[in-house]
Amino acid sequence: MYNVLITDHFADEGLKLLAADPQISVAYHPGLTGNTLWEALQEADGWIIRSQTRVTAEALEHAPRLRAIARAGVGVDNVDLPAATQRGILVFNAPEGNTISAAEHTLAMMLALIRHIPQADHSLRSGRWERNAFVGVELRGKTLGLIGAGRVGSEVARRAQSFEMTVVAYDPFLTDTRASQMGIRKADLHAVLQEADFLSVHTPLTPETKGMIGTAELRTVKPTVRIINCARGGIIDEAALAKALQEGRVAGAAIDVWEEEPPFSSPLYQAPHTVITPHLGASTYEAQINVAIDAVKELLHALHGQPFRNAVNLPPIPAERFTQLQPYLDLATLLGKLMGQRCVEINEVIVTYTGTFSGETSSNSDVAWCTRQLLSALFARYMGERVNLVNALALAERYGIKVTEEYNRTTEPGEPFQMRVLVKHHDREQASVAATRLGNAIHLVEVDGYPLDLVPEANMLLFSHTDQPGIIGRIGSRLGEAGVNIASMQVGRRSPGGQAIGVLTIDAPIDTQLLEELATVPGVAQVTQITL
Repeated sequence: MYNVLITDHFADEGLKLLAADPQISVAYHPGLTGNTLWEALQEADGWIIRSQTRVTAEALEHAPRLRAIARAGVGVDNVDLPAATQRGILVFNAPEGNTISAAEHTLAMMLALIRHIPQADHSLRSGRWERNAFVGVELRGKTLGLIGAGRVGSEVARRAQSFEMTVVAYDPFLTDTRASQMGIRKADLHAVLQEADFLSVHTPLTPETKGMIGTAELRTVKPTVRIINCARGGIIDEAALAKALQEGRVAGAAIDVWEEEPPFSSPLYQAPHTVITPHLGASTYEAQINVAIDAVKELLHALHGQPFRNAVNLPPIPAERFTQLQPYLDLATLLGKLMGQRCVEINEVIVTYTGTFSGETSSNSDVAWCTRQLLSALFARYMGERVNLVNALALAERYGIKVTEEYNRTTEPGEPFQMRVLVKHHDREQASVAATRLGNAIHLVEVDGYPLDLVPEANMLLFSHTDQPGIIGRIGSRLGEAGVNIASMQVGRRSPGGQAIGVLTIDAPIDTQLLEELATVPGVAQVTQITL
């Protein structure tokens, strides 16, 4: 028997699915906290939660039998993932169950905004008949700009097309083939901002997307644009949007998600020309049923040792093999993070392994885990919480990204194991990097085909330049003037006077303005800041 503890309110359909399994015993205690929760966790093999329960490291210390946690919803910010992973506990979410609800809410917000439905309702209930005060606009013939064309964004596009809207989308992982299949046009962010009559956000909140629609971006949009955010609070700079609404540079906004919830101190809370809702994107009966069923299925699969899809932390690996493989997983993570910060558009990822894994028992399995780990780190820069070891390959396939593994087991005597990743876009090489392990340290041994030897640090500057005197000195001088300390430097070149790659490790990140200044140094082609 497996004991499953549920500590949030849960749809009956999920409870019935659990009850139908003769090997499952359910303890349903919504709102359980403190010592009572810890006592209940003593016998729990599985734990189902929604958004109210907080899974802390302290709580997990009282759960010696716990094998899996299932979150009936998308986000897992209420779960201490490192603590769960360290204890070998799988954590699942239900990322697909609320897709349609979120897409429909987006369209509902658009329609409520342009037809002034909340204001008209309030006016009529106040005893006024003001037809001329609420003249709206049509969706037909307008351009919908999407920022993010993944699971929810693609469903919004499909519904917008039924209103005879033109859809243009910015998504670094959207391929031309996929865009054509969806009947939409792919464009860069600047073009989407300029063309959109309606701008709708459908991307996770990541370091790259936080504040991505701010003051500068809002100065490029049409004054007639309406902006909708039913994705995540923080993607749109609320103060910048409120100011644009006040100044008439944006015609309206419909906001369902907020930087802080509840949003009573947000500048958008009292801003004009807005429709606001309290994070209702997934609040439909159908969505709650779907995420409950999805969460239960994942939990049952994990408890019964069956295949699962939506794990957001490491899937189980035999303890002995995991220990042997961990250094290579760390190497894959570093390469994925590094390439994720260098590449914006991706069509193909080629991962080449040379040498042998230490303690090797199953070469193909080792390669598969490392490739998934690398892809997880690469995609997480753009996809946030949706990507993990289990679904990394599936996401690559969904976005039309070809993934190729090459494993060369034959090496010269004494040659160390090496992992190399090459990213392409439309058959053109975007970037490449290779690394190895020497002792306990990771060494970068190649960047874009240029050889070097560098132990990566938390903060690095990578710059392509012409190999001529003075360039590195000018970069170093500018950093010194800004008070930035250089820890180490490596230059890779193929021949004197040709193109070269330089990598500086620095003590702290630099700001955008300084980064842009470095790119203007004569002879420097590009500068990229890497934060690991």
